[in-house]
Amino acid sequence: MVSGNPSPVRPMSVDSAQSSIANPTSAPTPSRGISVETLFWIALLGLAAITRFWNLDYRTLHHDESIHTYYSWFFAAGDIPYRHDPLSHGPFLFHANALVYFLLGDSDATSRFLPALTGVLLVGAPWLLRGSRFLGRWGALAAGFMLLVSPSFLYYTRYIRHDPYTCLSAIILCIAVFRYLENPQRRWMLLAFVSVAFMLTNHEIVFAILLVFVAVLFITLLVGALRPLVPVCLGTAGAAVLLLLARRVFDWGPLPEIPWRSPTPPNQAAFYQDLLAHPFVLGTLLLGVSFVAVSFWALRMSARGRVDERGHLESIFGASAPGSLERGVLNALRDPLGLVTGSIMGLFIFFGLFTTLFTNLDGIASSTYATDGTLLYWLGQHGERRGNQPWFFFITEAFQYEWLAILLGAAACLVVAVRLGRAALRREPSRRMLFSAFLFGWFLFLFAVLSWAGEKMPWLLVHILLPAILLGALLFDEIASTAVVWLKRRREPILGFSQRQFGAGMLVALILIAAAWFLEAARLTYGVFPETNVGFGQREVAAWALDEWWLLALIPLLGVLAIALSAIVAGVRRTAYIALTAVFVVTTAYQVHAGFRLAFLDGDIARDTLIYNTTSPDINAMDSELTELSLLVYGDDRLEIGYDDCSAWPLTWYFRDNPGARRISQSELDNQSALPAVVIGVPGAWDAGRSCYMPDEIDGYTSQTYVLRWHEPEGAIYRRFAIAPELAPPSSAWGVESNPHGIMAIAESIWSSIMTQSTPEGEQRLFRLLFFREMPEGLNGYRYKIYIRNDLLPHYNDIRYGE
Repeated sequence: MVSGNPSPVRPMSVDSAQSSIANPTSAPTPSRGISVETLFWIALLGLAAITRFWNLDYRTLHHDESIHTYYSWFFAAGDIPYRHDPLSHGPFLFHANALVYFLLGDSDATSRFLPALTGVLLVGAPWLLRGSRFLGRWGALAAGFMLLVSPSFLYYTRYIRHDPYTCLSAIILCIAVFRYLENPQRRWMLLAFVSVAFMLTNHEIVFAILLVFVAVLFITLLVGALRPLVPVCLGTAGAAVLLLLARRVFDWGPLPEIPWRSPTPPNQAAFYQDLLAHPFVLGTLLLGVSFVAVSFWALRMSARGRVDERGHLESIFGASAPGSLERGVLNALRDPLGLVTGSIMGLFIFFGLFTTLFTNLDGIASSTYATDGTLLYWLGQHGERRGNQPWFFFITEAFQYEWLAILLGAAACLVVAVRLGRAALRREPSRRMLFSAFLFGWFLFLFAVLSWAGEKMPWLLVHILLPAILLGALLFDEIASTAVVWLKRRREPILGFSQRQFGAGMLVALILIAAAWFLEAARLTYGVFPETNVGFGQREVAAWALDEWWLLALIPLLGVLAIALSAIVAGVRRTAYIALTAVFVVTTAYQVHAGFRLAFLDGDIARDTLIYNTTSPDINAMDSELTELSLLVYGDDRLEIGYDDCSAWPLTWYFRDNPGARRISQSELDNQSALPAVVIGVPGAWDAGRSCYMPDEIDGYTSQTYVLRWHEPEGAIYRRFAIAPELAPPSSAWGVESNPHGIMAIAESIWSSIMTQSTPEGEQRLFRLLFFREMPEGLNGYRYKIYIRNDLLPHYNDIRYGE
C-alpha cells in the first residue's frame, strides 16, 4: 500500500517513470530527481492556476454574484453585520469573501479569487486518492486532468457561487473517509468532521450528499458485519410500505405546508404542531424509533455467543480485515477523544458561521428548526420550480460540454454495475469494490435527486460531474495501467516500424481524420442565411452542400478502415489502445475549445446553456462611461445617479463607491422633481409582472435602451428534446394539454429528437450549435433604459461615441 506515502521516485528516464506510474505497488527507490508523475501534477496545478485566475474581471458580475459580493463587501466594511438568509444559501461564502475584501480590497476580480483558488485545489485533490485501492496513479492524474478541462468546472470556479466550495468539501470528505480506512490516523477523522461542517454552512445540497455517503457505507456494512440487521431493514421497509398504504386508505391528507415566506413565530409553532400531530409523521417517527431499538437488540443477540472481555464492539467488528469499512468503524469507535474533538470543531464552525461569529444568535434557529431556515426554506419552495426546467435538463446540458465525463463515466457505471452483480453472487469483492461502489452510488443518487428537484440550475451540474469524473478516472486507471504493462512486453517491429513509431503514427492519423471531418463539416454546414433570419444567425443547408453531404460519412469510414487495417497488422488490443487514446485526445480538444470560449470570450454573452440569465457587457460599459462623465463634468465621483428596483442588481454593486448613487422610488418619478442627473431603470410597460415603475420617457431627459440580462432561447436549444409532464405543456415537447404525455409518449418524443439529427438540417443545427454556439433564434434580452439629463447629453455622447 503506497497511498499514504510519497510516490516512488526514480532517476529521470521516461521508461522508469512510466513504470513507476503504471505499477503503484512497486517498492520505493532512492530518488535523484523529480519523477515524471510529479512533473505532471506540477503542470496540472500550474495550468489550473493560469486558467482559473487569468483575467477574472473581464466578465460582468451575474445577478446572483452581485448579491453575494455586495453583502460580503458590507460585511467586510463593518457597515451591516451579516445575517443568514437561506435565499442566498449558507454563510461560509459571505464570511470568506469578506475576508478576501479585507485583505485584498474589493473588485470584480478579487470577488472571484476564492472560487478560483477552490478550482485549483479541486484539480489537485485527486492526488490524495492516488493509492492503489482508490483511483491509482493514472486515475488520479486523469481525474485532475478532467477537472482541469471541464468547461463546467472552469466556468463556475471563475464565478462567485457556493457550488465550487461544496464540491471541494465533498471530495475532501471522500478523501478523509477512505484514507482513514486505509490508515486510521486521527487527522483524517478530524478532516471529515471539518469538511462536513463547512458543507453544512455553505449549501443545502449537502443533505443529499451526506445521505448518499451514509447510505452507501451502511449498505456495505449490511453485507458485512451488520448482516444480522438485514431482516430488520427488510421488516422496516415492509412496514414503511404498509404505512404508505394506510395513508392512502385512511386518507390522512397532505403534510402541512411549510411556511417559508417570512413566517411569524405563531406560524412556525402551528406548523410544528400540525406536523407532529399528523398520523403519517407519527407513524414514521414510531417506525424510526422501532428500527433503532430492534437493530440494537438484534446486534446484541447476534454477538451474545462471541462477547468476551473486549466487549460488544470487538465481537461485532473485531474479525474484520485491516482496511475494511468494519475495521474503520471499530477504529473510530475506539477513539472517543477524536470523535469528541471532531464534533466540537464541527459544531464550532457550524454555529460560529451561522451566528456571524456568535454575534447573531438568531442564526441558531435559521440553521436548524426555523421554517424559513436553511433546509425547510428550500423544501418549502420545491414546488416553485424556479427556472422551470424539465427532468432531462442536466442530460442535455452535459451533452453540450462534458464529453469526457459522459463517455468514461457511463462506461465506468456499466463496469461497476457488472462487478457489483458478480460480487453479490460470488462474494469475492475486488480491492476497489467499496470505493467504486461509493462513487457509483454518489453519482446515481445525485443525478436522480437533482433531476427530480423542482429547481434545476446550470451550476448544479458540477455536483453530478464530480463523482462521474472520479468514476471515469477509476476506469481510466485500469485501462492505462494494463496498457502500459502490456505494451512494454511487446517490442517486435510492425511493418518495419518500432511499436512506438507505429502507435504514434496511427494516433496522429486518427486525430488528423477527426480534424478533417471537423473542417469538412464546418464547410458544408456554413450554408446560407435566409433574409428573414439574418439577425438570428440561423442558417439553411446550401443546395451544393447537399450534393456533398456524403463526405461527412466517408471521412469517419476512413477512420474505421484505418482502425481495421491496424487491427490486422498490429493486433486488436494494441489498436484498441490507440483508438481509445485518439478518442480521449479529440474529446479533450472539444472541451478545451468549449471551455476557452465559455470562460474567456463569451462569459457574459448568453449563448450557452451553462450561462443562465447572465448580466450583459452593457453594464460594465455603462459603469465606466458614467464614471468618466462624472470626472469630466464635476471633477470627482459625485454624479447623481438614480436606479429603480428592477435594475438594482447588479447596479447596487457597481455603484457601491459612488456617493451620488441611490435607489429612487415611484413617487419621485411621479413628481419628477429633483431627479438625479442620470436615471436608470426598466419601464413598467416592459415588465409589469415585477412591478417595474420607470416611465417610457422623462421630460428633460434623453433615453437609450441597453440589455440588463439575457438568456439563450431555451425552447429552440433543448426544451423540445422530450416531453416533461411535470411542467406546463408549452415548456417542453408536450406542446398542448390534449397531447399524450405518458411513458410511451415521452419515449417517442426522445426518439423523434434523436432521429431529427439524422437529417442534414438537424445535423447542421447541432454542429453549428456545439462548435460555434450559433443560435437558431435570437437571445432573450431583459432590457433597461438609461435617461441622461439633456444638459449632460453632449458630454455623454462624446464619451459614448468618441466624438
